[in-house]
Amino acid sequence: MQRIANTAQLNQELHEILAYTRSPHPERRRIAAQLVGVAERLAGRIASRGTPLYGHDSEQTAYVVDDYPYSFNLRCKIRYWLEMKPKKGVRFISQTENPKTGRWNKPKGSTYASLAGCMYLDSQGHVKWDGLTEYSKDNDVLNFVKDFPKADFRILHEFTRAKIKYLERAAAGGIKITINGENRTTEEDIGRWREELESWQAVDRAL
Repeated sequence: MQRIANTAQLNQELHEILAYTRSPHPERRRIAAQLVGVAERLAGRIASRGTPLYGHDSEQTAYVVDDYPYSFNLRCKIRYWLEMKPKKGVRFISQTENPKTGRWNKPKGSTYASLAGCMYLDSQGHVKWDGLTEYSKDNDVLNFVKDFPKADFRILHEFTRAKIKYLERAAAGGIKITINGENRTTEEDIGRWREELESWQAVDRAL
């Protein structure tokens, strides 16, 4: 199935689906109505995420905005990029240019996202970013991978494989929850681990 990349493409797909809602065949109209609902929900999600920005990983390759507010009545340039550091992960960097001197001010950095990160333009054309950590939920990880397929996933890939190994062992009964030396692992625990395993396997397939 071809991936829908942006709202413009999705709107075109929606327009084609709407044509089927006028079909004389009841079954086609029913299916088309269901697809319209799905497409509208996807449109809202894509609009909230925006357009991914790739390849901006240093001052030299930064994404530059030429007209940005500075102080009360001045405008300046601002540039954005993602910085990756071993054992720390990825963080978002922004840096403004002093319009009076033409020199770049001290860059400002976010906290690190340990697994992955990606910048994007929101629906207003503003630069945003999102990141993943070891505490991110499996569904959030899968959505991130699908939304930003060209992001750097080297760290996430290693983490995912390690997560799957652990969950495979847990789902097979190889992990025990003990309290005061007594095994308190329940079928509910096993079921939860199996569900998590399926989710992380889906992440692995998407990477």
